[in-house]
Amino acid sequence: MKTKMLGITALLTGAVLAALVVVATMDYEDERAEARRYCADVALWHSQANLPKVRRDGHPDFRNIATEVCP
Repeated sequence: MKTKMLGITALLTGAVLAALVVVATMDYEDERAEARRYCADVALWHSQANLPKVRRDGHPDFRNIATEVCP
């Protein structure tokens, strides 16, 4: 009986750890996708520097992270 409980506990622990790994991976992928969008919008903003600000697409580097995050 005790061995069976240990097996069930180990199985549940493994399932919880696997779920945490999946969630962490999804969070990382979401963060990378957000960074790619941010960088693309900053690059678009800079590429239209010859236009008035009200006519530009994208946005400036309002977080001041483009030099660190964007390629």
